Amino acid sequence: MSLRIRSEATRGWDDQAAADRLVAKGVRLVRGTRRLAGPRQAIVGDRTFQARRGIVVATGSRPGVPPVPGLAVTPY
Repeated sequence: MSLRIRSEATRGWDDQAAADRLVAKGVRLVRGTRRLAGPRQAIVGDRTFQARRGIVVATGSRPGVPPVPGLAVTPY
């Protein structure tokens, strides 16, 4: 793992740089609770969005510990 990734992959992760890269490429970034309403259509809050090409749903993630024998007692 590179030092840059290791230093950035923390609890205090700030996704602004990644968001800025997407917006610079023409992506409309909308944050909020959403639901898909039909082909290429999403509702976020009280607004409906119609996509020209597609929709990316980035749900976030949570860390997980794989079930590796002995891992629970090993510092990592």
